[in-house]
Amino acid sequence: MNNKLSTALEGIIILVLGVLISIYGVTAVADTYFAIVFLVVGIASIILACFHIAKKLPLPVLYVLMGAVLISVSIGLFTGWVSFGVFINLMVLVIMGVGAGLMLTGLYFLVKGYVFNGIGQLVAGAICVLLSALYLGIPDFRTAFWIIVGIVIALYGAFVLISAFIGSPKKSHK
Repeated sequence: MNNKLSTALEGIIILVLGVLISIYGVTAVADTYFAIVFLVVGIASIILACFHIAKKLPLPVLYVLMGAVLISVSIGLFTGWVSFGVFINLMVLVIMGVGAGLMLTGLYFLVKGYVFNGIGQLVAGAICVLLSALYLGIPDFRTAFWIIVGIVIALYGAFVLISAFIGSPKKSHK
């Protein structure tokens, strides 16, 4: 029963995360999510350090430093001073570069006579470059992209939630 409950909770969290991404976009959701996580872990780390002091144990300096850093980053995320949007844009550029590299290696394989590999890499590379260029250049595409990703995540969360209650059929041993 405990396993079903944790799986159901996981499904609910994934489903809610997908819905939030569809509505607000990944940057706002990631910023808020990590701000909360960093704040909770930072406070817990400092509280743990206080327990060490109360039990007359040596001060765990790393816990204090980590807690303070996580709380500071959390404040930065809550106030908009830092954002995971930069990381997402960096990843889009990395995907664009990988796509360009795949296209170049695809051309190399075509010249060498490896038609199947060459065409496969050209197509994969072109898709990476095209989607990256659309994402970076067209704000409406970016919005639609994250709506689709959010819906897919929410559907996966619903699947996990349903599977918690349906479960897998028991095998009979003969």
